Amino acid sequence: MQRVTDPLPAGRVGVGPSGAVLALPGSWAAARVALRFTAEGTEQDPGPRVVHAAELGGLAVLAGAVGPDTEPVPDVRALERAASEGPWVLTTLVTVADSTSLRAAAAELVVHHSTLQDRLDRVEHVLGWSVREPRGRLRLQLALALRRLHRTPPR
Repeated sequence: MQRVTDPLPAGRVGVGPSGAVLALPGSWAAARVALRFTAEGTEQDPGPRVVHAAELGGLAVLAGAVGPDTEPVPDVRALERAASEGPWVLTTLVTVADSTSLRAAAAELVVHHSTLQDRLDRVEHVLGWSVREPRGRLRLQLALALRRLHRTPPR
């Protein structure tokens, strides 16, 4: 039996909340939902390999409505078009979405901040919205989450 303090296994991992034995079915179901928000951690599927269900909040509601058979919203299609611009696009967008600032994102990507600005100019043109504004970053975060749900079927 794996304890909470044990290291997590390699690969994609959804983590349910800890609790009493009688709560295990609910924790298992929450872990399966969290797993759908994970990514491979590659250029084609960047993002977190480990997601804790307790950190999803309202995003967990999306998992019940979105799957591989549902039609992607226009923002997800725009994200896929942008991804075809180069192997760096998705990693750049995930990093920008998850960073506290563009300078922090540039540092994490190990690029100069002006290089990041140039990349974003190119990508925003394809996306059709700015990811540098709060609403645009939220829109990007939501599109990335929806993309993961479209790519990962419920288990």
